Amino acid sequence: RDGRPAEHEILTCRLIDRPLRPLIATGWRHDTQLLNWVLSFDGKRSTDPLAITAASTALFISDVPLAKPVAGVNVGYVNEQFIINPTLKQMEKSSLHLTVAGTKDAVLMIEGAADFL
Repeated sequence: RDGRPAEHEILTCRLIDRPLRPLIATGWRHDTQLLNWVLSFDGKRSTDPLAITAASTALFISDVPLAKPVAGVNVGYVNEQFIINPTLKQMEKSSLHLTVAGTKDAVLMIEGAADFL
């Protein structure tokens, strides 16, 4: 039995939901579920930002009235340089852990933590 999702899965679901929900048209009243499965993983990078992008793509090509497609990225800070979609090893050394989601026009969500920078 699977039981309830682990804490990481719940937090990933929130990362997906937060930037997408405001872009769905106000009158949308149909129950809608997004299910994300990792089918292939290289073990080098987090799959969370890709889950945001994949969920947005699925909604955008469906009948759900999503205003704009959304993309997500992780941002790290190592050796005084920002790194987009860093590897898991780089994130261990990073003093910044950000997940950013947005459209080509605006940033919709910034979630993160940082050491003193």
